[in-house]
Amino acid sequence: GLLALAGLAASAQTPTVQTAHDNYVIGEDISIGFAGGPGNVKDWVGVYPVDIVPGDSPSTIWNYVDGTKDGIVSLTEGSIAFPGGLNFAGPWKAYLLENDGYTILAETAFQVVEAGTPLVRVAQRSVESGKPIEISFSAGPGNAKDWIGLYQEGQIPGEVTSTAYLYVDGTLGGTTGSTDGTVTFSAGLATPGRYVAFLLLNDGYTILASETFAVVAPSAAKARILSIRPADGATGVAPSIQYEAAL
Repeated sequence: GLLALAGLAASAQTPTVQTAHDNYVIGEDISIGFAGGPGNVKDWVGVYPVDIVPGDSPSTIWNYVDGTKDGIVSLTEGSIAFPGGLNFAGPWKAYLLENDGYTILAETAFQVVEAGTPLVRVAQRSVESGKPIEISFSAGPGNAKDWIGLYQEGQIPGEVTSTAYLYVDGTLGGTTGSTDGTVTFSAGLATPGRYVAFLLLNDGYTILASETFAVVAPSAAKARILSIRPADGATGVAPSIQYEAAL
């Protein structure tokens, strides 16, 4: 039935975890998404300094996959908010961990930076090819020729030409400087793959900030099970079960 389908869907997908952005300012709310989890109510996401292994020391911040400290709803994918974020700048890792233990299902690295550090952010970390790409920037130096360049992951600005670019005023001419704002690549990118958005200094190739994102091929939206309650294999539940499934 639905329980079996949920188990198949979870096992068929490789677990992943990803922060909404590559960089966060100290004290800023952090959002962490996960997918492909096994669907235990006590699966959880923990955030640790980059050199700490889960289980060796307590996590700095954590929540079960339902976004609570109780773990009552089974989820194979979703997003967890951590209001107030982290209070220390530096490199961090977020882990998707299994069933109240320390088995690592997936991990991702990110940075916490001091206030006033330049940032560039992609509105969607995964966007369909040919769809508009919206990119915001903040704390830039304010030159009219500061610019946003989109490159394939692994390419170095200055060594190769950008796949697409706009100055910070959203044009190909660059006549108005701005320290904060948003630009939109209306035509998007045609070729699926991994990309990096760079904020670059004054018509040159000095990197002020960067963020990774993916371009994916268009696909029809498919229904999938996001949560089940009670969880598959749960014990101690009342005999008159009210079954819930979220699609």
